[in-house]
Amino acid sequence: MNSLVKGFMVIGVSVTAKAAMRLLTLLLVAVFAVLSSSVSFADDERVKVVASFSILADIAEQVGGERVEVTSIVGVNGDTHVYRARPMDAKQITYADLLVINGLGFEGWIERLESSARFNGIKVVATNGIHLLHGNAEESVQVMPMGHIHQHGTIDPHAWHSLQNGMQYAKAIAQGLMTADPEHQDYYQQRLDDFLVRAEQLDQELHALVAQLPPERLRVITSHDAFAYLAVDYGFQFISVQGVSTESEVAAGDLSRLIREVRNTEAAAIFLENISDPRLMNQVAKETGASIGGTLYSGSLSEADGPAASYLELMRHNVTTLVAALSAP
Repeated sequence: MNSLVKGFMVIGVSVTAKAAMRLLTLLLVAVFAVLSSSVSFADDERVKVVASFSILADIAEQVGGERVEVTSIVGVNGDTHVYRARPMDAKQITYADLLVINGLGFEGWIERLESSARFNGIKVVATNGIHLLHGNAEESVQVMPMGHIHQHGTIDPHAWHSLQNGMQYAKAIAQGLMTADPEHQDYYQQRLDDFLVRAEQLDQELHALVAQLPPERLRVITSHDAFAYLAVDYGFQFISVQGVSTESEVAAGDLSRLIREVRNTEAAAIFLENISDPRLMNQVAKETGASIGGTLYSGSLSEADGPAASYLELMRHNVTTLVAALSAP
């Protein structure tokens, strides 16, 4: 009994109650460390995906779910056209299992970055195999007689503005994930199927919404030529100040011709873009008397609490913003 008061035996050694508590604490710390390392190991098993910009990053997360760790080189509200790559970007690509890019020259800096990173993983070019539009080649979107502002024959890289193309993007990314992580193909297929259903439903909803507008109310003005795919899918006509890249500068003569064009065509509204300086479009609105219809998301997502925090939300926001402005008397 006296020995129970003074202490007890642990592995054949008599210790005091205080010492026993110390030993128990150390054991608990050791167990916690083992459990923590197990969680970290599970995290390390996730497929490391680097996407060139936020729209692709979101689609990769939608398809990859808990099996992926996604990093976007160009963040939300960033302009991929003019992005300047950083050493940290090369490091991220070096350790990536999957690199997802848009292609078609949209990321003019990506090849140099890949080379410096010595990337040996799987590369997904999301636009492979889709129907492409050219900057000034499609009659259905040729509403601006200023050919020198557009680069003739230039492929328009903004293919995600068609939900049908966005679904092809998701399929390409899913295939890349299945190649990188073949043991979980069923998981990726299930998430891909869910994404495709939601995208198709949204496409039908937006078509029905636009169908309410009369044809003469479908002509709008934007700062750069990023919405040709949206125009083809839904029947809009976009008049743009700049070509397919925001890198091009607008000459005074081009701006004057645009103002005349806007006056002659009686465009219903002017729209700003989240990645472009609004001053130019505000000037056009002032000179022509056209109203500002809102802000469209052309090349990136918004912040998480914004109106275009995911790819599908971006598409919904752009079309509903257009329709709301064009429906106004």
